[in-house]
Amino acid sequence: MLYAAGSYHDLSIEAAAPCGVTWNGSLLWFGDSGREQVTGVDPYSGEQLAVLPCPQLRKGLATSGGNLVYVAGDDHQLCTLEPASGQVVDRRANP
Repeated sequence: MLYAAGSYHDLSIEAAAPCGVTWNGSLLWFGDSGREQVTGVDPYSGEQLAVLPCPQLRKGLATSGGNLVYVAGDDHQLCTLEPASGQVVDRRANP
């Protein structure tokens, strides 16, 4: 089966070490392990609407239940970040 995808427009982000991208239903989120932060961008305007610290962000970025999940620290724990408050609400061993 053949799939085709088109581009609506390009988005530019500034990142020291890009490490993931995810969509939470309202913003496109980009992870930056170099700065240990995630940036929320409006996908239509490209406007940066949120920058949240992600302590020890190493790699990966996903969405689960509206929260952002990333891999943190040298022990690769999974951290869950609530975008509305910017708080890490859970941290657990990575299976």
